[in-house]
Amino acid sequence: MERRIYSLTSNPRAVSEDTHKRKNSVDHLKQLVGDYQISYRIISGEVTIYSIDTTKSAFLERAKQEKPGLYHVKLDPKRGWSKEGSSLVNKITTKYAAVNGMLNDHEKAVWLMAKHIEYQYGEGINEFTLYHNPSVGALGDLWECTKDKVGQSTGLAVQLSEHLRQSQSDDRNVHWVAHSQGGIIFSEAVRYHLNGNSRWAITGGFNGMFSKERRNSLDKHVIAFHGSGANHLRSSVLCKRAGMTVLPPQSNRFDGVNKIAGFNAFTEPSLVNLLGSAIFFGRVAGGSANTSPHTTPEAMEFSVWKREVTKGAGKPLSKLQRGFLKSLPALDFVENTTKTVAKFAVDNFLR
Repeated sequence: MERRIYSLTSNPRAVSEDTHKRKNSVDHLKQLVGDYQISYRIISGEVTIYSIDTTKSAFLERAKQEKPGLYHVKLDPKRGWSKEGSSLVNKITTKYAAVNGMLNDHEKAVWLMAKHIEYQYGEGINEFTLYHNPSVGALGDLWECTKDKVGQSTGLAVQLSEHLRQSQSDDRNVHWVAHSQGGIIFSEAVRYHLNGNSRWAITGGFNGMFSKERRNSLDKHVIAFHGSGANHLRSSVLCKRAGMTVLPPQSNRFDGVNKIAGFNAFTEPSLVNLLGSAIFFGRVAGGSANTSPHTTPEAMEFSVWKREVTKGAGKPLSKLQRGFLKSLPALDFVENTTKTVAKFAVDNFLR
């Protein structure tokens, strides 16, 4: 890999036509190195690598061999956060824990969730517990999301629910981050617990509404949802009903997983955010991590993400995306003014 990267300085265009695209006078190229794909651009003779990703075939083959479960992850002073620093365990023994989202193999889940934990709870953390949600491919992961969202618990949610109860009985305070599909799994795990271990949301207490004996029964846990695919309103109700401390959810305002799949653009109404999420959804599904509005914790800060997609080294913006960002101040002004006028009318004339 290192040798191939250095070779780009002398022969950066040694690729086939199907991996070479030219846009706005900038060449965007890709090269395969074993199980990895290097994506880079050439502008004014300068080569900039903006992503190194596992190929789809290698990712799926690796993911098939992975099992869900708890992994104790330790920070290596030299290697940083890596899969090699994790080991399978049967209970949570750390202060911090995380649940990863869809299309994450073990290697990616470790470093990505470490970044999310550090972003939420501060740097200086040298260990955490990963509840690993291995990928079964895009369609399989989406099917898991659908089952958990409608209250038909997957094995992932059931297993996580057991770990939540175990750490509670051990009198251990655990600070969680749940990202993307991890937010769906976490919410359903709590719902499953509240309903007396029922795999159906409508039985055993209907989202815990009638299970008074389980109220505040998970009060040792703190949860932060990042780019969650679950609806914030429902997740918050469930977790608070179980006695958890729920930190303010965070996401990029144009994160399609959060705003569209999680229906948060509807329960936290914003037509501009809904439209932006649709326009930039392709960067969630097929963009690099540094330009996705969904993947990294830094992307949850809109100004940071906007600077990366407009001035960074990643995939260039389309005319529609560039035009939308340019018109965003005007769109926000119109939406905010409309909301203010509507609120004034309701408060003064319709009550």
